[in-house]
Order: sequence, then C-alpha cells, then structure tokens
Amino acid sequence: MASIRILKKSVNQTLSLFIDDCYSKREELGDQSTGKIEALVDKAIALFDTLIEMINSKEGEQSSIRFKSVEEKLEEGITTLYSELEAL
Repeated sequence: MASIRILKKSVNQTLSLFIDDCYSKREELGDQSTGKIEALVDKAIALFDTLIEMINSKEGEQSSIRFKSVEEKLEEGITTLYSELEAL
C-alpha cells in the first residue's frame, strides 16, 4: 500500500508545483495572460483527476503495470503543460 501513497504524493506534488509556476508566470506577464493561465491550471487539475482515478481503479491490469502507466502519463502530461506554459 505504501507505493500507492507514494505515487499519489508524487502526482500531487508534481502538479502542485506546475500550478505554482503558472501563478508565478501570471504575475510576471500581468493580467493579459490570466485566461490562458487559468486554462492551463484547469488542464493540470483535469490531469490530476484522471491520474488519481487510474491509481484508484481496481479493474483490469496488475497494479504494477497500472502504476507504470500512471507515471508515464504524468511525465507526458507535465511535459506538455510546461511547453504550453513556456509558449506564453
């Protein structure tokens, strides 16, 4: 069970750091970027919800395979989100 807790904590920390970076970028760019920043935050929250749902799912594949796919999806998602943030 500790691996579930660690994986959830990793997902939470990674996406929380991204959201903090979004708000820092908003301060840097000013109010004209607020809508775009909020859209990125919403995407991060949606990714969080998806990943937690995958972690909690008890159907189908073995937990080790499911956890690996969660880690891959987190890495892919956060890379995409940061590239969108840097494009602003």
